[in-house]
Amino acid sequence: MDISRLSKLYIDTTEDLLFLVTVEGASPPYTFRFQSANPAYFRNTGLPPDIIGRTVAETLPRDVVDFVQTRFTEAVNVRRSIKYEEPVTFLGNRMVVETTLTPFYGEDGRAESLLGVTRDITERKASERFIRESEERYRTLVQLSPDAILIHDDGKIVFCNDACARLVAADHPEELFGASLYDYISPDERRNIASRLQRMYLSGVAEAAPLETKIIRRTGESIDVEGTSAFVEHDGKKLLQVVLRDVTKRSLEKERLQRLSQLDGLTNIANRRYFDAVLYREVNRARRNKLPLALLLCDIDNFKKYNDLYGHLTGDECLKRVTRAAGELLKRPGDLLARFGGEEFAVLLPETDEYGAIIVAEQLRSAIAALRIPHGDSDVGGIVTVSVGVSSMTRPSTSDIVPLIERADRALYAAKRAGKNRVDVYRPQPFER
Repeated sequence: MDISRLSKLYIDTTEDLLFLVTVEGASPPYTFRFQSANPAYFRNTGLPPDIIGRTVAETLPRDVVDFVQTRFTEAVNVRRSIKYEEPVTFLGNRMVVETTLTPFYGEDGRAESLLGVTRDITERKASERFIRESEERYRTLVQLSPDAILIHDDGKIVFCNDACARLVAADHPEELFGASLYDYISPDERRNIASRLQRMYLSGVAEAAPLETKIIRRTGESIDVEGTSAFVEHDGKKLLQVVLRDVTKRSLEKERLQRLSQLDGLTNIANRRYFDAVLYREVNRARRNKLPLALLLCDIDNFKKYNDLYGHLTGDECLKRVTRAAGELLKRPGDLLARFGGEEFAVLLPETDEYGAIIVAEQLRSAIAALRIPHGDSDVGGIVTVSVGVSSMTRPSTSDIVPLIERADRALYAAKRAGKNRVDVYRPQPFER
């Protein structure tokens, strides 16, 4: 099939409106006369075929003649193709069309004709309007959001809202454009965040689960945030959008509640549950590092008689004073003082052998006696005293936790039987570790 037949086939079958007008006159105002048009032109405009040979001014409605002749004249004058859009009504149907006008010139340089191609772009314009309105709604929601929202390209911030600027103590969002996301992440968290983002890029997962981390504000202040990430289209690229929320207050409250869950309500020292958890952890650490671990079990002597004589409220105050003195004695961060039950409390001493544990136990016993809390029904000098049982192991395992406690308990009651207000040490039998 030759090119002329292909051209005719296209002209006859296309839905584009094709028309050719002659240009009469050497200079404006020109007269434009219809020379030909394709079937789609007549079918869609409703104009009759007898417009051929007539001028645009004679043929088109008066309300559009001036606009059309102005565009036709512009195409002739600029001597190149021009494109314009206009709303029109064809056969009672409102639509938006796009027209391309291409001028043709004779050997003398004078315009001879204009080829027009008109295309219905109503659906495209509706789609563009929908996208534009959606983007405007999105931007409005983003700007009004109380949460910090940013978009980054492999760590480089390309967009953020006002709330994001406030979160990091910047004066304006544009101050963050081009900055690295990692500049605002706590150094301890950067590797973890980078790995997490890398996994998102590699897996292609659309959205990541919420993550809590710490960010550094421009003031140097560290705050806790909760962030979620999801892929979004931004300027034609698939980038990651991050939504951040300041959860510092929530984190502080969580930490406070966690601390409260670890403390004894009366004495404000560690409770039994927290003691058990720390003991398990320290046993494993001692095993791993081949270190000793010591445990002291302490019991207030004749405490039932104290409560009977002075009352339970005074007994509670006595417990507080005794544990406060014991806590002031322990200087190392790893040492743990915990209420073990009733008037018993425990002292866990990591990296401490039997000799060191005996020294601490004796200091503790002496510190309690030095309080000189009166005890009128005590058989140990008329003051509140404690008895202490000591046990220790080197490189213990988790199976040694119960024996470690039992040995300290046996030593404690050996001290009780030996007259109270003293320290006793459990020494393994030959068949024991």
